[in-house]
Amino acid sequence: MAESAMRLTKEGLALIKSFEGCRLTAYYDGGIDEHGIPHGKLTIGWGHTRGVFEHDECTQEAADAWLLEDLAEIEGGLLQCLNGVELNDNQLSALVSFCYNVGFGKKGKKDGFLVLESGHPSAMYTLLRSGFTIAAADEFPKWSKAGGVESAGLLRRRIAEQALYRKEPNPCLRLIKGLNPLRLLKIN
Repeated sequence: MAESAMRLTKEGLALIKSFEGCRLTAYYDGGIDEHGIPHGKLTIGWGHTRGVFEHDECTQEAADAWLLEDLAEIEGGLLQCLNGVELNDNQLSALVSFCYNVGFGKKGKKDGFLVLESGHPSAMYTLLRSGFTIAAADEFPKWSKAGGVESAGLLRRRIAEQALYRKEPNPCLRLIKGLNPLRLLKIN
């Protein structure tokens, strides 16, 4: 998906950046314990994990480019699995942030937006696929635990995502989206 075709809003991108943070040297996203044993995935930039090796470094430009590539992939995955579900750009942006953080899930491995570890679909996904887009917003705060423990940081992120999801898009943008402003001018 090309960057210009993304529906992710500037506000959505800013939300993601505010919670992810950017590190230009590779690190383990689960930290290193008191015995020096690393946990989690090797990560760099704004949460990029693909092809990262210990001691890797990157520029800010590379980190920003990887973030946009990763978010385009997430957005594309969301649009594919939610095909036919009408979402405004704020709703989609909130879901991109959510999925960038929790993932889509994998049966037998981990809970995610699409599928839970149990193999069942998540309640948020089920609500969206069933057309209950407003009710789906209530699911965000339920995803605020890390390792089974409530996390204040994750709860803040979920509340921010929920607020963006519930935010009405600019009605003026909705009216003119797809229109050529020059066609609105009457030229005789």
